[in-house]
Amino acid sequence: MTPLQIANNKIKDLEIQKYNFKNELKIQKEYYENELKIQKEYYENRLSKFEQQFDILINEVIRLNKKVENLEKENIMLKNEVARLQEENDKLNGKICKNSTNSGISSSKDENVKKINHRKKSDKKQGGQKGRKGKTLTVEAVEKLIKDNDVEVTEENYGDLTSKETVVKYILDVVTKVKIRKIVIHGKQDDVLNTDIPIECLGNSSVVYGNNIKVLVGIMAEEEVIAVDRMTEFIEILTNHKLRISHGSIINWIKSLSKKCKKVIKKIIQKIVKSKVIYTDGTNTKVNGKKAYIRNYSTDTFTVYKACRTKTKKEIGKHNILNRFTLYIMHDHETGLYFFGIRDNHLECWIHLGRDLLYFQENIESIWSKQMWEFGWNIKIKREELKEKEIYSFNKEEIFEYEKQYDEILERGFIENSKCTSKYFKSKEKSLLNRLVKYKTQYLNFIKDFSLPFDDNLSERDLRPTKTKKKVSGGHRSYEGLKDYCNIRSIISSCKKQCIDYYQVLKDIMDNKAVCVTSEGIQIPTK
Repeated sequence: MTPLQIANNKIKDLEIQKYNFKNELKIQKEYYENELKIQKEYYENRLSKFEQQFDILINEVIRLNKKVENLEKENIMLKNEVARLQEENDKLNGKICKNSTNSGISSSKDENVKKINHRKKSDKKQGGQKGRKGKTLTVEAVEKLIKDNDVEVTEENYGDLTSKETVVKYILDVVTKVKIRKIVIHGKQDDVLNTDIPIECLGNSSVVYGNNIKVLVGIMAEEEVIAVDRMTEFIEILTNHKLRISHGSIINWIKSLSKKCKKVIKKIIQKIVKSKVIYTDGTNTKVNGKKAYIRNYSTDTFTVYKACRTKTKKEIGKHNILNRFTLYIMHDHETGLYFFGIRDNHLECWIHLGRDLLYFQENIESIWSKQMWEFGWNIKIKREELKEKEIYSFNKEEIFEYEKQYDEILERGFIENSKCTSKYFKSKEKSLLNRLVKYKTQYLNFIKDFSLPFDDNLSERDLRPTKTKKKVSGGHRSYEGLKDYCNIRSIISSCKKQCIDYYQVLKDIMDNKAVCVTSEGIQIPTK
């Protein structure tokens, strides 16, 4: 074979090998493609199963989270129930738990107070005691009334009128008469409005009631807590059945008096925010059967009451009193009040603290709580002794020593607390200890300035009439009625603090007379 033939044969062999290799590659490709397709379907199926299982697990996690949340709520409820049962058990075992003396529970809800009368029976007879200076009305006082022409006087003669021997006696009584003032306006009424005609005549009605009876009704409703029905009957009897005032008229008079009181209350608030200390507290009442609150803002001279739907800081801010005050705020540890004023200028009530301290003394025989109360009370007594000597502050060394004693008592308290065997009382006691640490400045401010109060009892006294109102009438029919009550009582309480005639002040307000309010108090215009 020639070299060319040999080369051609090799070429043919290579082409045959190439063809066979291509066929083999094609077969392998088809095989691997099929294998890949099978694997892909297998893993896609597995992925789909995993996704289904993942969704099932997610739903299970959500279900378990809800179950945990419900269990946590149930746990809190059970803890509270355990605490309640613990207190019931302590009562059965003779221990005294929370009452009006060792907590914030009101005396009206305290079963122990209702059952126990702590007053000792006296052997003295009822009425004035022997040697006590009486308040009998004297002849001199009666003659002064006659001389001042403040009373109506009649004279009656009995016996032998020719006799030189006479005995004079006086009978003081009250006779209520209906006074009718006939007002004649000459000319067109519109032309006469600028003259000094009575303010009651400025309306369109031909017959109106005078402001004397309107103010009297306001006082009877908000100070004496007399119901509208009883008030109508009382006035009818008082006037010998000549006047029977409708319910609607009484309500309108109260609203009118309340509205006119607002101008004077604004002046009072201006004086309150300029004072050194504002006392404040809140007490609950009822409005149409639902809970509401009355908050006082008080000084030694003034009182302002405000109606509140809640005790939140937002509601307090609406009163626009504490949010423009920077000096001292006295309260019964209402943490929401710390959003107002300067934090270090807040004052915590020691009487309120004393109830909490007494709670642990009675229930777990706590030593540190007794020491803390004696610490505060002894400083109060020391302050009063120094005031009598015209000393109005402790020196720096004494203040440092008192602060040191305060810290030492708390250290002993934490040690006692760590050894307490009752989980319930241990938790409660530790909360109080932490509070005393956190608010140390506020509890000790009264030792740095003797003009700062030791307690918030002024607020307690100012709010006491509101509790009487709730007990007698059950509350108020509307929120507007609660506001009216607060407005009128603000004037009455302020006048009482200044020992001035609140009827005369309310009468001046009703007559649209200018009522002057100074830092010393409300000034009654001279007649």
